[in-house]
Amino acid sequence: MKRVCRLCLYLLAAAMALTFISACESRVITWEDAFPYSLDDYVKIGQYKGIEVETESREATEADLQKKISEILDVYSTFALSDSHAASQGDKVIIDYTGTINGETFSGGSGKDVTVVIGSGSFIKGFEEGLIGVKKGDVTKLELTFPEDYANTSLAGKDVVFDVTVRSVYKKTVPEFTDSFVVSNFPYGSAEEYKRALAEEINQTKPAEVEAKKLEDCWSIVRSNFTVFNLPHDDAQNYYYSNYYSYLVYAQYMEMDLDELIKKLNMTKADFESMLWKDAYEEEEELIVALSICREENLTISEELYKRKLDEYAVEWGYESAADFKKRVGKSIEEQYGAQIIYRYIFVDLAREFAAANAVEIPISSG
Repeated sequence: MKRVCRLCLYLLAAAMALTFISACESRVITWEDAFPYSLDDYVKIGQYKGIEVETESREATEADLQKKISEILDVYSTFALSDSHAASQGDKVIIDYTGTINGETFSGGSGKDVTVVIGSGSFIKGFEEGLIGVKKGDVTKLELTFPEDYANTSLAGKDVVFDVTVRSVYKKTVPEFTDSFVVSNFPYGSAEEYKRALAEEINQTKPAEVEAKKLEDCWSIVRSNFTVFNLPHDDAQNYYYSNYYSYLVYAQYMEMDLDELIKKLNMTKADFESMLWKDAYEEEEELIVALSICREENLTISEELYKRKLDEYAVEWGYESAADFKKRVGKSIEEQYGAQIIYRYIFVDLAREFAAANAVEIPISSG
């Protein structure tokens, strides 16, 4: 999960066991305020400075522009039913399918009148590709394997056979990016004028996108360089309960009980429990890696940084500021989460940002 999503989970976890720590004092917050254990008992530090990260140009390239145009044309594409057309990339195929593992059907493995857009990536690898070339009325067999990291752990890594019947095929027609197309749909006088506007738009957004990807890629490498062991179960349990309560509240929002939600996710209760613990330990591991970097580099949280981060988080959640959060929610962010939780996520941010700032960029061409 992304950091923001995980932090939002705490909003839903009313029964957290972490102690509330007042952040109103004007003092420097250190990693010990976020983690009541000895880091040396849980981590062997690896390389986190000088990480080589491939990065694209921060300016619009021709490839960026063509990708943007393709996305626009895709929105204006049309689909026409065809009895004779052989399905290809981008087409819609309506199918019935039955999946079996070792000859036995399984929960969530079958469907009727299911719409598949070839190339959308909505199904496991090989499923959509296996429909290329089919026509209305065809029957085909897809012998595939669920990915090792599949969300439903009871299916992860298993071989599966899908028997597919093609009900209909819709051929996709993509318009051309011409002056006529642009004038008819956008407030520009020509395709070239619109392309210039798109390039300016890309130049405004791409630097932040490149930085965000650099940060994620760098952090992924850093985490793989560290060895984390003997994770504190009691501390990880806090993440477990946080995630559990988030699903519970989401189920209530969807007007169903938790068992119904688990079934909707095509999981057994055991699968669901396994997923929660897996996520909890991943979050705990990330925290320990981050705190060890903060300890080594003496990265701390000042009162000014703390307040700035509260405002940043509030904006990420759709509020104008931390003050606006309190006004609309009725509680401050600290009251809602507990300051120690905020400390943890700020320290993760600090470690990620430090690693990225000290990374070595390897330029790559995007076209």
